[in-house]
Amino acid sequence: MAQYVILLLAFLIPVSWLAYKQLGNPMAPLVYGEQLRKIGELEKKLMESPAEKEVQAEFLRRADRYQSRLAEPEVALRRERAAVQERIRRLKAENADSARIVAAHRELSALPRDVAAARELWTRAMNESRDRALPLGGLAPHGRPFAGDPDGTPQERQAFSDSRANFPPRCSA
Repeated sequence: MAQYVILLLAFLIPVSWLAYKQLGNPMAPLVYGEQLRKIGELEKKLMESPAEKEVQAEFLRRADRYQSRLAEPEVALRRERAAVQERIRRLKAENADSARIVAAHRELSALPRDVAAARELWTRAMNESRDRALPLGGLAPHGRPFAGDPDGTPQERQAFSDSRANFPPRCSA
């Protein structure tokens, strides 16, 4: 029994101390609702922030760039490779710092080797950019217990059902 008391104290003391430092109240479970309200207000302020809107717009621009590359991946890969090779040539002609030339060579070697690899890389990057362009980076608000919407689109209803059943979201691919 003494071990259980020690284990409970070992858990409760740091949690209570952190709650006191952050909230001024050592009884964190009693003020949990207040914290959720504060988090909800912060999330709302973040979603309405002009800086956040700029970030979302930038991720949408990136997704659009990847989508345009995927329209003609062969041409886009050749164009990117030629642009980096031209930058290397220009840096060498200008007697640029060797670190910049090495960085450009690394950039060239980091390009996809073939069209299939480029298509895979750009598709993944496009999807990630679209996901990150969503409000809160695609995360559900923390004050909402489940993802999705029970009255929304079929995908939102499925996300709601899956999150209530504690299943990970289904792959769309």
